Amino acid sequence: MTYECIFLLIGLASAELPVDFGSFDSCPVHLLQVEAAARSKGKAGQPYFWPSARGAGHGASEFVAPFDLAASLNWSWENSLGRFASSPTGVVIDDKKNIYMTELSALRKFSHSGEELWSYGRQSRSVEMNNAACLLDGVAYLITSDGLVHAVSMESGKPLWVKAAGNGTDPTNSFVSAKAGRVIVGTDPNSKSNSHVAALNATNGDVLWKYQPDKTVWNFLATFPNDNSVVFQDLEGKAYNVNLTDGALNWKAGGIPNSWTDGSAQLGPNGVVYAVSHNGSQPLEGGTGTLSAYNATTGVLLWRKITPKPPNNVPAVGRLAGKRDLSVVQAVGQQDKQYEFLDVYAYDALTGEQQWVFNGPMLSTQLPAGDEAGYLTRMSVGLRVLTLPNGWSAPSIDGDGTVFIGNEEGWLFAIRDVDDDGLITGNEVSSFQTNASFVGTSAPAIADGMLVAATNGPMFVFKT
Repeated sequence: MTYECIFLLIGLASAELPVDFGSFDSCPVHLLQVEAAARSKGKAGQPYFWPSARGAGHGASEFVAPFDLAASLNWSWENSLGRFASSPTGVVIDDKKNIYMTELSALRKFSHSGEELWSYGRQSRSVEMNNAACLLDGVAYLITSDGLVHAVSMESGKPLWVKAAGNGTDPTNSFVSAKAGRVIVGTDPNSKSNSHVAALNATNGDVLWKYQPDKTVWNFLATFPNDNSVVFQDLEGKAYNVNLTDGALNWKAGGIPNSWTDGSAQLGPNGVVYAVSHNGSQPLEGGTGTLSAYNATTGVLLWRKITPKPPNNVPAVGRLAGKRDLSVVQAVGQQDKQYEFLDVYAYDALTGEQQWVFNGPMLSTQLPAGDEAGYLTRMSVGLRVLTLPNGWSAPSIDGDGTVFIGNEEGWLFAIRDVDDDGLITGNEVSSFQTNASFVGTSAPAIADGMLVAATNGPMFVFKT
């Protein structure tokens, strides 16, 4: 182990010692991915394993999850009213490996062994919990479709406060994010999607500021370069950095006019924002896309990569198996389109050079897995009858550099390019058939020796 790695570990062990994570290029995979976890601590100082639906901010974890999915399934859960009577939108994990699953009708807490500890339900069938919740300082934060933000005690499942962020939130699957005493949500939908980004006081729910981007936000995700700023993108792929204290614009860059993407921007631990765009004006027309890398501090474009299919989800940024430097993992393909093949690409995070591709399955049916099968059940319990999910879940990267990702054909994959030949084949792939699909916010969640995958029906927990 190098001196740089030793210093990194000393810094992480002390809450007082600042650490420059970008300078430790010689450290192994999992050491560089502790950065996010070190900044997402519970009240006792112990980091939450997966505090938001994007982990600790980059879609990557220092912890190692089981690779052999078929052999490591430990338990699963489905609603007693029917396999598809719940429609999960995201999973987070606290420091005790308790699991918090957001679904359209409730936020549920489970122990790591599968006991349901509490459920916090919606107030009426007219609202949904379609945005994935997050954890901060002993509180789970979520927003309902009527625009109410709920602060729920992680211990008791009781509300601490409920406050309006705006006049509603759109029906897309977005992420609730929290940092430095602020809760960030998308709100005030117009005919298309959310027109504003709002910041609430995490302690009392007061609205502190609102920012209106040039275009609406879709599948909204906020991430934090530091305690003073927040980054996100709009539906045209334009990236924004605004002040976390007052919502003032720091910079905005990029975007493709009159386009639309189902994806979201992702901040990397290297201080780079990776935004996605669709190179077309219609959501279902297919075609190519663009993955753009911007300096998170200045907004300067670092590189741009054309993807062969639409990048209709948020990427993940971390160190992959066999790679020394950071990579960006981006799933591509037009979702909900029969006979469409979907793929996953890995790019060098510094240069945009392609590293490998995983050629995924084709959607063989008219609807994604679980949509037709769950139609009547969802209708009976007052949920949207079709989930029409992204083609892929968001990707997640573990401490060994394995990528975990769910597909609309029902497959959950674990993938890594062991032989470094640029293709994922043979024993470089592990898979598990869930017979359900994954909305974009429902990324596999990672804890030490544990992987949690929530579909548009059941939830599956894998352990080593």
